[in-house]
Amino acid sequence: MKWYLKCLSRFFDFKGRSRRTEYWMFVLFSLIFLVVPAMIDTAIGHLPLGKYFGFLSGIYAILMLIPGIAVTVRRLHDIGMSGLSFWVVLLPALGEFFLLIWLCKPGENDDNLYGPDPKDEPNFTNADAWHDLKTNLKEFTQKKYGKIICLLLAELIAVIPSAYLFSRYELNFYYNNQSNDETELTDSPTYSVVDTDEEGKPVNYSILHHASATSGEKDILETFGSVEIVEENKDGYAIIRTDEEWGVYGPDGEKVLDGSKIPSVSFPGSLSFVKGDDGKLLLENSYNYKRYDLEGNYVSTSFMAEHLYHFGMFIIVLIMVAVALLWYYLMWRRNNNVNAAEDEVESSDMSEPEEQSVE
Repeated sequence: MKWYLKCLSRFFDFKGRSRRTEYWMFVLFSLIFLVVPAMIDTAIGHLPLGKYFGFLSGIYAILMLIPGIAVTVRRLHDIGMSGLSFWVVLLPALGEFFLLIWLCKPGENDDNLYGPDPKDEPNFTNADAWHDLKTNLKEFTQKKYGKIICLLLAELIAVIPSAYLFSRYELNFYYNNQSNDETELTDSPTYSVVDTDEEGKPVNYSILHHASATSGEKDILETFGSVEIVEENKDGYAIIRTDEEWGVYGPDGEKVLDGSKIPSVSFPGSLSFVKGDDGKLLLENSYNYKRYDLEGNYVSTSFMAEHLYHFGMFIIVLIMVAVALLWYYLMWRRNNNVNAAEDEVESSDMSEPEEQSVE
């Protein structure tokens, strides 16, 4: 725990060195402390930032961003490498692997270009680390660049509840603006997936089978991958997905829509059937809040339903920039007023004639 507190006390220290114990203890306790907000996010369903970070875990991740980068830079210094080596993570595939290898290497013995060996530092306790954290935080917030960074962190944290609210209300706008009802799903499906032979033995390929009173029984397609019936409605239409493609099949087993006609929909697991205002069958993509007809054409919805999140976040960013500029202007004005007042006092002191003593 003391190593975690020590890293937090050096939250904006990109100089010096950090030993492996300090770095990996910080990583360990950061992950441990991330579990609690992540569990709360999952329990209450607050996941506006994707599948990795939610409402509370996103705030914690932002707070740990600068200390995490700082201790990584110091760990690279400990093995004699420049902190700029951290940007190797931008290399696709191999960047993170190289960085992991470097972070696991033992530090250089004795002093190096970046400072003394951290192993020679005196031992400390949790109380010492906590005292250093409070002292450094107080000093940091009194500095000009510290105030700017605190303002930016506060604005970033404010973005998280904004993102949650806009994503939530965008979904409400989307469904509240739709007068169309979802089609009823069938209780007796006509499509089925067969992965056994006539004797019931499993085979290494899958068959999409169709059976109806009008068209009889027939095999639609065969594939060595998987076949998934995403959804089938009572009119006999079904959304079928394989490892290579997806499409919509009709009540007679015919393919009525090739999924490649809608390139923006690459994963049909979010698709469902709905009916348009004219009674035609439509596909609803709940991930992107869009609808398509069976010819692959996009059926527009309301502007607010589609763009509330992006429009709202754009407004939030503008407000953040305005607040930052206003704050910086007030700081600049206060400093100038103080300097002007000091200059006025000095000039008045110099203009006063010296009193001559009367003997």
